Amino acid sequence: MLAGKRKADEIRSVFAGSEFLIETKFDGERIQCHFNADDLKFFSRNSNDYTHIYGPKLGQTVRDSLGAPAGILDGEIVVLEKKTWTTVQFGMNKTVALAEEEEEGDYQLCCKSIILINP
Repeated sequence: MLAGKRKADEIRSVFAGSEFLIETKFDGERIQCHFNADDLKFFSRNSNDYTHIYGPKLGQTVRDSLGAPAGILDGEIVVLEKKTWTTVQFGMNKTVALAEEEEEGDYQLCCKSIILINP
């Protein structure tokens, strides 16, 4: 997720003859979510505990969306504009995460590009 921009032709030449997938990098925040039956925590890429920021709005959604009793999710959290479902600028992540429900307005937190690693 910290990779620099490259043109598609450059990437194709590196992976010539192999199957590969290119995924769009959105302007989100890299997050890992570690969970088990008793606990669920969100961490930044620098290992800062962001559970108090993202846990209240995303914690139950993560639990409800997964069929695994434990694991690590690695991806990014973005903010979507509800009418167009397009991503908005990075600086809104924590603002929307910490806003009261009625203050969220036209915006929604979203977990994107998540990979489940079952320990």
